[in-house]
Amino acid sequence: MHSALTMKNLDFRVVKVVSSVLSTLLSRKNLLKRSDLELDWRPLYDLYVEISYKNLEEDGVLLLPENLKKVLGAAILECNSFFSESATQEILDEVRPYMCPLDDSMMRALSVLCLFLPTTYKPAEHDQFGAGLWYEELWHWFSSNECSPSLDDKILSIFARLAKDCPGYINWNDKFDMIFSRLLRTFKLELLLAYTLGGPDDGVQPHIDQLFMTLESYFYPSNNGAYTTNLLNFVLKLCTNVMYRVSRERYHPERQILKVPTHMKLTDKQIDNFVKRLLPSLKYGAFSKLKQELVPSIMRILSFLSPGIIIPAVLDLVYPALETVTEPHRLIQSLHILACICVPLVRDDPSKSQGERLPIKVTEEVDAHMKSYRCHALSILVNILPGIDVNDISKSTLTFQIVGILLLLIPVVDCSEAVHVCNDLTEEEKELCSATAVFDSFVEQLLNKIFAIIEMLGNSAQTSHTGDRQNLTKLRAKSMEEIVLERGVLTVFKALIRNCNSAVYEKVVESFKDFLKQSMFDSKPAMDTITRMTTILVSNKPAYAFPVFFKFASEKLEAHLSHEDVFQDEEVDTSVVWYMNLCSEIIRGAPGNVLLQHRQKIEKVVNMVANFKSKDAFYLAGSFSQNILAALCSIYPIPKSIFELLDQPFDKYLPIRHWAKTMDKKTWSIDWHVPSDGEVQFASDLVQKLAFENLDKLSSPESLTDSEMLKCLSTVRFSLEGASNLCPFFDVLPENVKPITAPNGENLRRIVFVEVKKLADYLLKKRENDTKSMLELIAILKILLHVKGLCHATYQQQFTNFQLTKRILADPLRGNLCIIESIAEGVLAFMHARRQLTKPLARHIFLQWRKNRVTKILDSSFSWWTYSYKLVIDDILEIINNAKTHTHQQFKGALYMLLNGKELSICVRQDWETLNKVWPSMVKAEHSEKPSIIALLETAHDIIVNNFSSFQIYFNFPQSIMPTAEKLLVDYENCVHRPVWPDLTASQLQTAQALENRRNDHNIKSYYKLCSEMLKLSTDSKLHWRHVDMAQSFLSLMLRRDMEFPEEAVLLFYKLLVSDTIKTRKMAIALMSSWMKIHKPKAVKKLHLIEHLGENSGPNAKWPIQYGFRKDNLMVVYDEQKQPRNAAEWNSTRFFFKVHWGFYTWPKEFKSYAPRKNNIPSITAHFLP
Repeated sequence: MHSALTMKNLDFRVVKVVSSVLSTLLSRKNLLKRSDLELDWRPLYDLYVEISYKNLEEDGVLLLPENLKKVLGAAILECNSFFSESATQEILDEVRPYMCPLDDSMMRALSVLCLFLPTTYKPAEHDQFGAGLWYEELWHWFSSNECSPSLDDKILSIFARLAKDCPGYINWNDKFDMIFSRLLRTFKLELLLAYTLGGPDDGVQPHIDQLFMTLESYFYPSNNGAYTTNLLNFVLKLCTNVMYRVSRERYHPERQILKVPTHMKLTDKQIDNFVKRLLPSLKYGAFSKLKQELVPSIMRILSFLSPGIIIPAVLDLVYPALETVTEPHRLIQSLHILACICVPLVRDDPSKSQGERLPIKVTEEVDAHMKSYRCHALSILVNILPGIDVNDISKSTLTFQIVGILLLLIPVVDCSEAVHVCNDLTEEEKELCSATAVFDSFVEQLLNKIFAIIEMLGNSAQTSHTGDRQNLTKLRAKSMEEIVLERGVLTVFKALIRNCNSAVYEKVVESFKDFLKQSMFDSKPAMDTITRMTTILVSNKPAYAFPVFFKFASEKLEAHLSHEDVFQDEEVDTSVVWYMNLCSEIIRGAPGNVLLQHRQKIEKVVNMVANFKSKDAFYLAGSFSQNILAALCSIYPIPKSIFELLDQPFDKYLPIRHWAKTMDKKTWSIDWHVPSDGEVQFASDLVQKLAFENLDKLSSPESLTDSEMLKCLSTVRFSLEGASNLCPFFDVLPENVKPITAPNGENLRRIVFVEVKKLADYLLKKRENDTKSMLELIAILKILLHVKGLCHATYQQQFTNFQLTKRILADPLRGNLCIIESIAEGVLAFMHARRQLTKPLARHIFLQWRKNRVTKILDSSFSWWTYSYKLVIDDILEIINNAKTHTHQQFKGALYMLLNGKELSICVRQDWETLNKVWPSMVKAEHSEKPSIIALLETAHDIIVNNFSSFQIYFNFPQSIMPTAEKLLVDYENCVHRPVWPDLTASQLQTAQALENRRNDHNIKSYYKLCSEMLKLSTDSKLHWRHVDMAQSFLSLMLRRDMEFPEEAVLLFYKLLVSDTIKTRKMAIALMSSWMKIHKPKAVKKLHLIEHLGENSGPNAKWPIQYGFRKDNLMVVYDEQKQPRNAAEWNSTRFFFKVHWGFYTWPKEFKSYAPRKNNIPSITAHFLP
């Protein structure tokens, strides 16, 4: 990667990609040692200087990719650990000539040092060839008044990196006064402070004490201002870096090249002192009116560092807030903080920590703090239930979150009998076992709360519709209150069922079944909540729950479908909708093997619901079939049943000893559902019945009404999406599972695609107004192209929710060492889903399009396959080029296809052949006075101008990289990544080189062809002025430093300097300035011998260095007494172009401009006397 990155003339797009990959590879410090790899810093420096300081983009020479400098800088930071031992001195020799506080070059010098200086040496190595060469020097510039304050951040970032990478090397004690005086100016020293804590003398802690004593009043809730956010952000970053340091010292030392010295490691007492100093300020900041989310995040970090200090402080906030009714804001913020410390609260164990434990002020027990705080989790769990208040959504949200977290961490098992069974219990464990007796009443209260919320949701249904059924089937945006309550109920219910024993589970099932029998609501939020609760119950114990609920739902549904007239009604009864949804969600929760055991009952329901005429009903029937097929055909993890574990006798397994239990990666395993032959056959039979029978009907579309066609298409769509995991892509077969094919054994997707294409042609010609069928057809096309068991939108939504849960339950200190089992299962499930989504897909053909949904499908296709847009580009441009023969909507649709995606849109694709087609077509598009067309063309103009970046025309791989590339083709013993291709022959290399040359020639011709076309259109008097302006803008983007801009184009912009429009004049001025910059004759420079050069003023200089006026640099100082008066004096005078050189040190080669007679361009020399 380093060799590829440092190739000369490499496309900057490739530079950005390679830099990102290189950063990722080198970030794994535990896999590489400095002795394993050595990287050359000089090519990286040259590349960085070219991008950062050559003003390529500012001068209009090149248009660079976004964030290129930032990505390259991150790669250099990772690379500097592997520079050679001589690199530090070489970098200093290169940079020191730029160090002049009187010039902007000082910022350049410090920026380069900030990225390039290696800091991962051992202390002895630093003395020899590391920080010992530059530390005192940079400290001088930091502490002196000669540098601008804006330079402090750069120097401090170098010091912070040194303190982090080599803790203990520098003794900072005598420098803290200066550092903290600067800290009050910027508050950007969190990393340095975090790594100067600790040590025999407590390091920086006394200064932190003084700092927060000074700042404490600024955290008062009444003292709000802009500084509040800055202070809280500073504290958050400081605590985060301290947490990273403790994690590095105690749990993950392999993540850094150097380990923290033993004498520098933070002790529990030092951590406690740090936390106690912050606590008073945080208690005030907890009720700040600004950035209320920051204090809970800080408290969460500190609770893992010092649980004995933070947990009592939070409990002292929560208990009074639960009792008061006059200050609701205190309860909201207290609950917010409590939600962030649930994990350390449940895991608290005094025997495993030597840290200080503060008393809980609100309790009457004197020695309460000497016991575990875990008992308070049960107390909070019971006392917080009244916080579920439908009239206070904020409080309800936090209550749901806290209850859900605690139920995930605490097994819901009544262990009170363990006191009489187990003989090895401590007094604390006996107390905790007795406290779990509240679980029975707690579960009952919780279920009553949930049922009451569902009834409230059911009674708040919209009544303005003509029928109750529409409340269940029509899409209506749920209110925020409904969403919060629905998600909260499901979160708490899922946590309860996921972490209870069989007795509690069966009790919940019976209670829920009784509620289900007595309840039916005409409210979609209530129906969604109940049906998804059924899914949760079935998924956790399918063998027990599926027969119970499916029998109930199917019998109720059959009873309501006993009359034949029901199937012919345009609108079905509310009860039918209710029980069909219930059946569908019950199926969703059961794995394929359970469905196979009840195949006859399921097929009976499938046959029963397949005859509906109502649109709502056959959509529900399709969803039911889709869930069946998805469960049968998909590969997914099956959560391990916790019932076997929690149902054991207490003398074998005591749940209170396994609160917030972490998984053992060495022994933990997970079961996967892989479709068996019986399940595949069941799914195949359903697909034949549902999909291909309807495809046969669609083969004669003339005989179908619009409603019948919609029903057939929707059934095909649901069936295809459900079975998509076992439907091979067009040219692919699954390796381990029997595929689902067409009846004749051919590829199912290909057969469906052929039929759908025929139907699409028919609809466009005969039924252009049947938009519902068109939308269904588009959805089928999307499934054929993109869906393999899971669509990206569904995955993204589920993954976002999971990431939130993972962040709440994660241990930021120990990381994955303390991950709980449910999170591990989720991680594996989403890794599998991501693998499914990122599988390479086959090439496809595309239909015509008119609507937004098809546009989205094509956009996603273009993002999947880099050059797939070339399959449709000619069809799109045909519409634009022949606008008179197409409708206004078709013309707009074609323009949208070119513009969608902004920097990824077709109109800025970095392919010269494509640009030669697209840009001229857009400029020559038929002029329209319709505002929508004018706005679209202006948008196209802006997108291209703002997002186009210069890309490569010609490139030849240097021979220097070939040996490195050839090493990748070497197969050796124990090779992990075996080469795919055999060794390349000389003829193959010659062929590749010839192909490279042909590609370069083709790109050059394409570039000049595009310039010629844009130039022609820029001067076309027949075009509307907007189109001429567009052509001129596009032509201006063609200016490059590596290609000769056409002379005619230069003359055109020269004339446009006096254009009537200011926009055109500005564009012409910018282009002519850039063109002159590119073609500016290079000045002749000659080496200049420095007289009176001191021993410590050039390369290899050592600190201290005398800077300022010296004998050797007086020659660059302006002397008005020595002004040239005649030609001889003028030609003998030397002019220096780097005014900062010599102020500090001299470069290896000091050059100055040659005499004037040697610096006059030949083109103007004959004009001079």
